[in-house]
Amino acid sequence: MKKLFIFLTTAVSIFLLAACSSNTDARNLLEQPIKKDATTMGTYIQVTVYDKGKEKAVEEALKIAEKYDDWISVDKAGSVIAEINDKAGLQPVKVNSDIYELIKLGYNYSAKNMGYDITIGPLSKLWNIGFPDARKPEQAEINAVLPLINHQFLEFDEQKSTVYLSQKGAKLDLGSIAKGYTAMKMVEYLKNNGVTTGIVDLGSSSIYVIGQSPRNGGDPWTIAIKDPNDSEKSQLGILKARDQHVNTSGIYERYLEVGGHRYSHIL
Repeated sequence: MKKLFIFLTTAVSIFLLAACSSNTDARNLLEQPIKKDATTMGTYIQVTVYDKGKEKAVEEALKIAEKYDDWISVDKAGSVIAEINDKAGLQPVKVNSDIYELIKLGYNYSAKNMGYDITIGPLSKLWNIGFPDARKPEQAEINAVLPLINHQFLEFDEQKSTVYLSQKGAKLDLGSIAKGYTAMKMVEYLKNNGVTTGIVDLGSSSIYVIGQSPRNGGDPWTIAIKDPNDSEKSQLGILKARDQHVNTSGIYERYLEVGGHRYSHIL
């Protein structure tokens, strides 16, 4: 099976020390942040902003995540990705500029030949880990779909803004990059609307810290890395970050257990 490229096989959480601190700095930030959440993209998403008067911006940022979920969910009828998969080997599909950019980005990563391929859809669908009908497929089934996994089946027409999977049965699965990309789009929107300090958290696996922590005049944000092999342990390590994006993929929350063996969703 192909292994997907991952940044860290852990989960991440933010230490929100600033939320309980009254020691805000000259940026004139809120002591208690604006905090809103939503459940979409198969996970829990939270946006935290310390800038005053940005309630509307936070709400709109969450709508961006919901919009991308509608576009890229492979199991959602009418999604752009579902349409591309359904029309594989038949005809190109016209897509909006955001989805074109995302798929092209995934294609470029796949072309680096690091064991990563966004056309892994036939294999991930076989396992369907994370869904009620998840199962361990037979090796013959796996062997049958492996020839369908090849990013070179993707054809792009920038002028027409179309994407085409030339091989019938090939399928896109953007689950490996969608949350990170969406987080960047959300942060881009927030910054364009005057947000200087905050956190965009997509299921703890994709976290973007905006600016500096509001604590002590601009300390870095403190990001804790959970230990994937010891749930009782509070943390594996600490990252200090300013205006940075941290992506992770965990092997212990989404998995299938068969015969005492645990199979991760990272294929």
